[in-house]
Amino acid sequence: MHKSGFNALMVSQLKATFSWNIAESEGREVVVIEDCDIGASVTNDAAAVIAHIAKRLGELGQRAVIYRDTAGVYDGLRHDGKPWTGFYSLGERALPAALAKLARQTDAETS
Repeated sequence: MHKSGFNALMVSQLKATFSWNIAESEGREVVVIEDCDIGASVTNDAAAVIAHIAKRLGELGQRAVIYRDTAGVYDGLRHDGKPWTGFYSLGERALPAALAKLARQTDAETS
């Protein structure tokens, strides 16, 4: 089971414009980013997006980070607490399906 409710935060100082929120899935906090398709994509500005959210939260810690790209597909952003380190595939179009798939993956697959 997951819970989610987006509190939009439009980020204009970065190249990408997005909203983000913390969802809970299987007892794990997950940062969920929605690309607003204005300016650069979250995909193309991933390092700055991760750095911005980490700064707002104080740290990302062990939270997984997933995002919906401009094509409407959820995938993951790897990080090691603050810096972005790469992508991982979820390939889901619906948030509940993406969170369920994330819950089945191991930490090694997402970090």
